Formats: sequence, C-alpha cells, structure tokens
Amino acid sequence: MPDLYRRSLYPDTLPSLAKLQASHRLGIFTEGFRKFQLTKLKLSGLLPLFNRDLTFIHRRKLTPTAIKRLPKGAIIVDDNLEVVETLLKFPYVTPVWLNRKDKKKHPQIRAIRSLTELN
Repeated sequence: MPDLYRRSLYPDTLPSLAKLQASHRLGIFTEGFRKFQLTKLKLSGLLPLFNRDLTFIHRRKLTPTAIKRLPKGAIIVDDNLEVVETLLKFPYVTPVWLNRKDKKKHPQIRAIRSLTELN
C-alpha cells in the first residue's frame, strides 16, 4: 500500500521539490483530515521535503481564516483553478496555477504545466 502513494505522484514531483528544497523553504497548503493528509505525505515520500512550521492542513482551505494563516509573501502552487482564483483576492500571497490538463492560461495568474518550471 505505501508504494501506491509514491507511484501516484507525477514523475516531476519528487525531483522538482527536492531541487527547490535546496534553496527554498517549502510548505503544504491542503485540505482534508490532518492525520490522513500527513499519512499520504509520509507514504509518498514528500513529507521530509516540507518544513513542519509551513504545514497548513484545514478541513476547508479556502476559508478566510485558513488563508490568513499563510505567511506573507508565500507562493502557493495549486492545480485547482478555483483555489488560485480565490487566493488572488489576498494580496500577501502569490498563486501559481499548475495546469497539467491543457494549455489554458489565466490573465492574472502565472500558469505552469510542470513543477520543473518553478526552478
């Protein structure tokens, strides 16, 4: 079962995040049940790449209360367009749209196709 989580990652995920971790503090901004989310991160091999003090797991991450907990200047990469459009309303964070589905762009939000584009 643990290997299932690692195999579910896109091929660019671990190498890109490992490279970014060398020069940046990485965090998580996700929603769901905390214990389950942390288990998935651990079994996928991602958890060690993220700083514990930058781990934000909320039942609903798009609430103003959850978003206000994000550090000022944070860059949030998300594959959900609704999430990045909501984050655009908070000027102290910078959303980046990870659009792996098609070549659509957003007029106000940087769109990337792969995590390798973050380097």
